[in-house]
Amino acid sequence: GGKTQLNLGHNVDAIRKLRGEGFELRTDSWGGIRAGKGIFITADSQPEAQGKVLDMAAVHSLLTQAVSQMESLSLAASAAKAQLLQYEQQQALMEEKLLALKQAVLLMSAPEGIALASGSHLQAVASENIYMTAGQNVELGAKKNITLAASEKISIFTETEGVEAIVAKGDIISQAQSGNIEVIAKQNISLTSTTKDMTFTAAKTLTFTCAGGAYIRLSGGNIELGCPGDIMMKQSKLLYSGPASMQSNIPELPDSGPQSMSFMLLDALGNAAPSTMKVSLFDSESKEQIWNSAFNDGESGCFEQPESKNFHAIIGDDKWTSLFSYNDVHDIEDETDDDLDFDEHGPQYDGELNEQDKE
Repeated sequence: GGKTQLNLGHNVDAIRKLRGEGFELRTDSWGGIRAGKGIFITADSQPEAQGKVLDMAAVHSLLTQAVSQMESLSLAASAAKAQLLQYEQQQALMEEKLLALKQAVLLMSAPEGIALASGSHLQAVASENIYMTAGQNVELGAKKNITLAASEKISIFTETEGVEAIVAKGDIISQAQSGNIEVIAKQNISLTSTTKDMTFTAAKTLTFTCAGGAYIRLSGGNIELGCPGDIMMKQSKLLYSGPASMQSNIPELPDSGPQSMSFMLLDALGNAAPSTMKVSLFDSESKEQIWNSAFNDGESGCFEQPESKNFHAIIGDDKWTSLFSYNDVHDIEDETDDDLDFDEHGPQYDGELNEQDKE
């Protein structure tokens, strides 16, 4: 049921009342737009169709400007020894895929703005990279929480105006759970508690040094003072008493522990793979086998490693057929691999390969 319409030009309703000018494609059912070689949607004007269908001069200018901005920022980041921006990949996307729809892409452009609004959720997904470039500001706001998570690194670089982190209420927590924290300033570093105390704690040694060679070292139950010059003490009284100590509060940091994973192998109907099927894992660098397991009711044994690490996995019977790699995303690769040759062995199990991460 329902109604589907393509209205062109001067659009009126059933009683000839004006509904609007232009075109309208509408349906009371589902709709789909599909173009196997690519789609270009634009609000850039082309009066009286004077130009090519895929005229992308306006969007080309914007994309080129964005790449130029990223290149400039990347050079500034490089000079500051910060994380570089991958503007080359952004340029390759523009030149090799987007412009002239060289590949099957969706390209959208509007001279005065694009808005996406949802009454519920809005999701952006890319199997590779997401690039966002603004000629002026990028602003993120949330009524509740903003969460950033990365399996490798989060890098922040500013060229001129600095970084601010201000909390009106609550705490600021900074932890390096398996590494160091390094704070360096060309000029002054100031730490101030306006109403309460400051505590410096070290599990082994706490050392204060100055470029001139003077130092204070607290280690275990001892205090060591040293300097190449004089020690000057100014006080109204100098009081001595017996030994005293204070217990240090050393917090325990979370330990990520070993990484574990098992595999599930099912056919298209959800039936477990036969028990003759096996899985073997190979180190992605050395290509040496590091683990193997048979399937029992469609599930392999549990593979554990002390930390997250890339590997290749092959699944099949004694003549391996299906190959994919694990590098924090689950990608199925084809059966031809430069390092793992299947020779004459063809597909032996016509089923779906599902991987279950039990981290």
